Amino acid sequence: MKIKTTIGACSYEDGIEFFLQKKIGYSSRARLLKNGEIEVSIVEKEHSFLNKSKCSLKEKIIMFFMIIIIMYIMNLVNSPLLKHILNMLIVWCFVIVFFYTGSKNPSTRRFHGAEHKVLNAFETLKRTPTIEEALRYSRYYMFCGGTIVAVLLSIVTVIYFGLVIFDHIVFSALFIIIMLYLVLKLWANDQLNFLQSFTTAEPTVIEIKVAIEGLKGFIKEEGLD
Repeated sequence: MKIKTTIGACSYEDGIEFFLQKKIGYSSRARLLKNGEIEVSIVEKEHSFLNKSKCSLKEKIIMFFMIIIIMYIMNLVNSPLLKHILNMLIVWCFVIVFFYTGSKNPSTRRFHGAEHKVLNAFETLKRTPTIEEALRYSRYYMFCGGTIVAVLLSIVTVIYFGLVIFDHIVFSALFIIIMLYLVLKLWANDQLNFLQSFTTAEPTVIEIKVAIEGLKGFIKEEGLD
């Protein structure tokens, strides 16, 4: 069973959608209804960063004071290197706070974990997994948006430090090449998924069932069955 690209998906408080590849702009949406039944339908794709939870006033205040404290420390620091480290620390803090505040709903996090487990099982087994099979797989997914952001930000960090630390272009290039290799190796070994710790949780059998039904809808629409 082959697909053109990695399957895109998004999780919500009541279910999961798998983005169709042949019917652009639509997805196979599986929802857990209040009566316990699972509803699968083909709907217009809903995924958007606008669906993320907004920061509470308390979280905004904490983030504001974090920035003030870091900037105050920067004014006290004379070392250029330490100032560069603090600059990147601010960027990383923003990203971590964004992912933390955007995934506080326990149900959404469980569905997100189920989505990843089912996709990991599907891509390994090349078929729709059973519930028992899916539960054995990791809730972390190599191509999750959180991991992609972590990889890109790591690459930016490496290039940034490679350019500001070294005066000689040769040393700078060697540093960047070696560090980029390490970043990509960590990604390949599924070791840059720490942001997913904020956005996923171990699912129950119920969330796995919903994910499998949504995947079945995707497979049917894509003509892969």
